[in-house]
Amino acid sequence: MEGNRYYALFKHMKSGFAYHELIYDDKGKVVNTRFLDVNDTFEDYTGLKKEEVIGKYINEAIPFQYYEEEAGWLALCEKVAVTGEGAEFQQYVPQMNRWFSVSVYCVEPGHVAVIFFNINQQKAVENALLESKS
Repeated sequence: MEGNRYYALFKHMKSGFAYHELIYDDKGKVVNTRFLDVNDTFEDYTGLKKEEVIGKYINEAIPFQYYEEEAGWLALCEKVAVTGEGAEFQQYVPQMNRWFSVSVYCVEPGHVAVIFFNINQQKAVENALLESKS
Protein backbone atom coordinates (compact mmCIF):
# COMPACT_ATOMS: atom_id res chain seq x y z
CA MET A 1 0.00 0.00 0.00
CA GLU A 2 2.98 2.33 0.54
CA GLY A 3 3.34 3.03 -3.19
CA ASN A 4 -0.17 4.47 -3.31
CA ARG A 5 -0.35 8.24 -3.70
CA TYR A 6 -2.85 8.37 -0.82
CA TYR A 7 -0.54 6.61 1.62
CA ALA A 8 0.37 9.79 3.56
CA LEU A 9 -3.34 10.51 4.11
CA PHE A 10 -3.95 6.94 5.26
CA LYS A 11 -0.93 6.90 7.54
CA HIS A 12 -1.61 10.23 9.26
CA MET A 13 -5.41 10.47 9.33
CA LYS A 14 -6.95 11.10 12.75
CA SER A 15 -9.22 8.07 12.45
CA GLY A 16 -8.03 4.54 13.04
CA PHE A 17 -7.75 2.57 9.80
CA ALA A 18 -7.31 -1.12 9.13
CA TYR A 19 -7.24 -2.86 5.76
CA HIS A 20 -8.38 -6.48 5.83
CA GLU A 21 -8.35 -9.42 3.46
CA LEU A 22 -11.41 -11.64 3.86
CA ILE A 23 -10.73 -15.34 4.38
CA TYR A 24 -13.35 -17.68 2.89
CA ASP A 25 -14.08 -21.35 3.44
CA ASP A 26 -14.64 -23.75 0.51
CA LYS A 27 -18.34 -22.75 0.42
CA GLY A 28 -17.58 -19.04 0.01
CA LYS A 29 -18.46 -18.06 3.59
CA VAL A 30 -16.23 -15.53 5.38
CA VAL A 31 -14.54 -17.37 8.23
CA ASN A 32 -11.87 -14.85 9.21
CA THR A 33 -10.12 -11.64 8.19
CA ARG A 34 -6.41 -10.94 7.93
CA PHE A 35 -4.78 -7.58 8.59
CA LEU A 36 -2.96 -6.22 5.55
CA ASP A 37 -2.22 -2.75 6.90
CA VAL A 38 -3.05 -0.35 9.73
CA ASN A 39 -2.26 3.29 10.33
CA ASP A 40 -0.63 5.14 13.24
CA THR A 41 -3.98 6.04 14.81
CA PHE A 42 -4.93 2.35 14.87
CA GLU A 43 -1.82 1.82 16.97
CA ASP A 44 -2.69 4.77 19.24
CA TYR A 45 -6.30 3.64 19.79
CA THR A 46 -5.64 -0.07 20.29
CA GLY A 47 -2.16 -0.11 21.78
CA LEU A 48 -1.25 -2.76 19.20
CA LYS A 49 1.77 -2.16 17.00
CA LYS A 50 1.67 -2.64 13.25
CA GLU A 51 4.24 -5.43 13.49
CA GLU A 52 1.95 -7.29 15.91
CA VAL A 53 -1.05 -7.38 13.58
CA ILE A 54 0.01 -7.25 9.92
CA GLY A 55 -0.39 -10.66 8.31
CA LYS A 56 -2.31 -12.08 11.27
CA TYR A 57 -5.90 -13.21 11.39
CA ILE A 58 -8.05 -10.81 13.37
CA ASN A 59 -8.76 -13.41 16.05
CA GLU A 60 -4.99 -13.92 16.50
CA ALA A 61 -4.21 -10.22 16.73
CA ILE A 62 -7.21 -8.92 18.67
CA PRO A 63 -8.98 -11.00 21.30
CA PHE A 64 -12.66 -10.98 20.46
CA GLN A 65 -13.66 -9.67 23.83
CA TYR A 66 -13.03 -6.36 22.01
CA TYR A 67 -16.06 -7.14 19.87
CA GLU A 68 -19.52 -8.15 20.95
CA GLU A 69 -19.08 -11.43 19.09
CA GLU A 70 -16.76 -12.81 16.45
CA ALA A 71 -19.58 -14.29 14.34
CA GLY A 72 -21.27 -10.88 14.13
CA TRP A 73 -18.07 -9.24 12.91
CA LEU A 74 -17.53 -11.88 10.23
CA ALA A 75 -21.17 -11.74 9.11
CA LEU A 76 -20.93 -7.96 8.80
CA CYS A 77 -17.74 -8.20 6.70
CA GLU A 78 -19.38 -10.80 4.47
CA LYS A 79 -22.49 -8.65 3.98
CA VAL A 80 -20.39 -5.59 3.09
CA ALA A 81 -18.31 -7.64 0.64
CA VAL A 82 -21.34 -9.25 -1.02
CA THR A 83 -23.57 -6.17 -1.26
CA GLY A 84 -20.88 -3.54 -1.72
CA GLU A 85 -22.80 -1.39 0.77
CA GLY A 86 -20.85 0.02 3.68
CA ALA A 87 -21.91 -0.49 7.27
CA GLU A 88 -21.68 1.80 10.27
CA PHE A 89 -22.09 1.08 13.95
CA GLN A 90 -20.97 2.19 17.38
CA GLN A 91 -19.02 -0.17 19.61
CA TYR A 92 -18.08 0.07 23.26
CA VAL A 93 -14.82 -1.68 24.14
CA PRO A 94 -14.81 -2.25 27.91
CA GLN A 95 -11.11 -3.23 28.02
CA MET A 96 -10.23 0.20 26.64
CA ASN A 97 -13.12 2.07 28.29
CA ARG A 98 -13.81 3.67 24.90
CA TRP A 99 -16.67 4.08 22.50
CA PHE A 100 -15.86 3.94 18.79
CA SER A 101 -17.78 4.89 15.70
CA VAL A 102 -16.91 2.26 13.10
CA SER A 103 -17.41 2.22 9.32
CA VAL A 104 -16.69 -0.81 7.14
CA TYR A 105 -16.38 -0.55 3.35
CA CYS A 106 -15.62 -2.98 0.56
CA VAL A 107 -12.76 -1.40 -1.36
CA GLU A 108 -12.17 -4.28 -3.75
CA PRO A 109 -13.40 -7.87 -3.98
CA GLY A 110 -12.37 -9.83 -0.90
CA HIS A 111 -11.08 -6.79 1.01
CA VAL A 112 -12.59 -4.36 3.50
CA ALA A 113 -11.43 -1.09 4.97
CA VAL A 114 -12.36 -0.34 8.56
CA ILE A 115 -12.32 3.27 9.72
CA PHE A 116 -12.97 4.06 13.37
CA PHE A 117 -12.68 6.96 15.74
CA ASN A 118 -13.05 7.56 19.46
CA ILE A 119 -16.47 9.00 20.38
CA ASN A 120 -16.09 9.03 24.18
CA GLN A 121 -16.70 12.80 24.36
CA GLN A 122 -19.87 12.50 22.25
CA LYS A 123 -21.14 9.68 24.49
CA ALA A 124 -20.37 11.72 27.63
CA VAL A 125 -22.44 14.63 26.27
CA GLU A 126 -25.29 12.28 25.31
CA ASN A 127 -25.27 10.74 28.80
CA ALA A 128 -25.21 14.18 30.47
CA LEU A 129 -28.21 15.27 28.38
CA LEU A 130 -30.11 12.10 29.27
CA GLU A 131 -29.35 12.56 32.96
CA SER A 132 -30.44 16.21 32.90
CA LYS A 133 -33.81 15.20 31.40
CA SER A 134 -34.56 12.63 34.11
